Amino acid sequence: MSSGKKPRGLDQASQPRPPVGPLSTVECTPVAEALQTAPMGGFLRVVVLEQPRCRRTRVTLVRLIGMDPGVQRALRRAARKRRLYTETRRRGGRDWVNRGPCARFVQVRPGIVFVFRNAATLWPDLRAVSGVVGVLRTNKRVEVTRHV
Repeated sequence: MSSGKKPRGLDQASQPRPPVGPLSTVECTPVAEALQTAPMGGFLRVVVLEQPRCRRTRVTLVRLIGMDPGVQRALRRAARKRRLYTETRRRGGRDWVNRGPCARFVQVRPGIVFVFRNAATLWPDLRAVSGVVGVLRTNKRVEVTRHV
């Protein structure tokens, strides 16, 4: 029985998809070029251009987005609240703590802009996800969805 879906051809999968919506007007620098011109220790503004297809690319992006100062602030605030409202109960003559799950603030989807410091230790990660991200020029103001 056929499911009605057409199989993806190799030529269709190899073609890069153009950005849709507000991303179609964003001027991005390729990652390799941006790493050569960006000063060490300076900030890089990176935008996710398309949804990653494989799991390891998504995991690498989650790790890079987690370095954004806004995400780190939100995680610290959530941890502080979690410590404040942690439920404890007595069992066997001692306190047992029911810890809540850690927050997951990072979502990987097209249009997310994140910022982190340029360091040579992060270059292999950026090269690994260079197919789905672009580096924004810092002197241009861009209206793109913010993640936090």
